[in-house]
Amino acid sequence: AAADEEAGPAEDEEPAQTAAELRRAHRIKAPKEAPDPAPSLRALRARYQCPSALAEQVTSLGYARFTPVQMQVVPAMVEGHDVLACAPTGSGKTAAYGMPIVARLGGPKPG
Repeated sequence: AAADEEAGPAEDEEPAQTAAELRRAHRIKAPKEAPDPAPSLRALRARYQCPSALAEQVTSLGYARFTPVQMQVVPAMVEGHDVLACAPTGSGKTAAYGMPIVARLGGPKPG
């Protein structure tokens, strides 16, 4: 499935990195005012209010670690920044844009 391709390695496979280290390691270019990248859903939930139903749905699709574009785009959109992302096909751009939009709309509704 497409979600499996974008999920990346398990969350506990890499030690914690600073924002600068993450950006350097994943070749992420972002302006100085951009929020720190979030390498995983767990990191994102620790930093922001995230509807639990949305987090459960994202997890059920196989997302544990974010792709580089998701690491930077999701926090930026959650904080309300305008975003222009350029990344190859299959890099996770659609999910990077979609997750914050669904979160802002209130997440998936039960039932």
